[in-house]
Amino acid sequence: YYPLVIEDVTVGVVGAEIEIESVNNIILKNAVRQVIFMAILMTIFGVILFFVIEFRYIKRLLDLKDNVVYFIETKDETVVDRINSRIKGNDEIHELAIQISVMISSISAYINSLIEKNRLLTEAQDKIRTANELANRDALTGIRNKASYDNEVKKIEQRIENEGFDKFGIAMVDLNYLKVINDNFGHEKGNIAIKKICLIVCKNFAHSPVFRVGGDEFVVILENEDYDNAPELVEKFRNTLDEIARDSFLEPWEKVSAAIGWTLYDSKADKSVQSVFKRADNLMYEDKKAMKAARE
Repeated sequence: YYPLVIEDVTVGVVGAEIEIESVNNIILKNAVRQVIFMAILMTIFGVILFFVIEFRYIKRLLDLKDNVVYFIETKDETVVDRINSRIKGNDEIHELAIQISVMISSISAYINSLIEKNRLLTEAQDKIRTANELANRDALTGIRNKASYDNEVKKIEQRIENEGFDKFGIAMVDLNYLKVINDNFGHEKGNIAIKKICLIVCKNFAHSPVFRVGGDEFVVILENEDYDNAPELVEKFRNTLDEIARDSFLEPWEKVSAAIGWTLYDSKADKSVQSVFKRADNLMYEDKKAMKAARE
């Protein structure tokens, strides 16, 4: 040591010898301790942060998602109460839950409105369909009526025009003695006769639509197997009526008799369904005259 005076202040200079390796070891140990301490501190902080995020945010968001998925799958509006009771707080997630609850309530109300409208529409369609069926059904026999026959004629003519459809025929059936039955036994017995001949016609021409176009007149549009077997079926129809006429156990109004005329559509001769109808109608009247002549 030796004194050193600088601006009247006595100072000194001390010299010492140390090993750099020792200093570096101390620095390294201190650095390692600091790193370990920071790692432990960061781990603890990370765990705490994870649990805070997990329970305060992630769990609530997952719960909200599950409730939304449940509503999408079930359309159960009670999920709104579950969302409002389980997702509480004073943050954005709570605000989001409130908005989702409002949205679900609005969607449910809209869905219920659509369901109700669909129910009313279905009921209206059912009523219209029922009314149309009633409008096209004969009240006494239950088969299709003149209006339904006219609609069927329009469909056939469209098919002829668009597809060249020509495999159909028409059979006209006219109940005999209806006026006699009504006059002698009453209209109730006349109705029995009408329903009986109707049943016979429908069973005989089972593959074709049958229409009641007048009080005692029926039209059969021959189709499918009935078209292919028309002559045999007409003969079968006449044989059935012959058997009924010979049945002594039947009441007079049950011994139904009818004339029949039938023909098939000819694309070269017929320009419309009406021409086929007229030809069948004329043949029916010829049959009626022949039956009358045979009785006389």
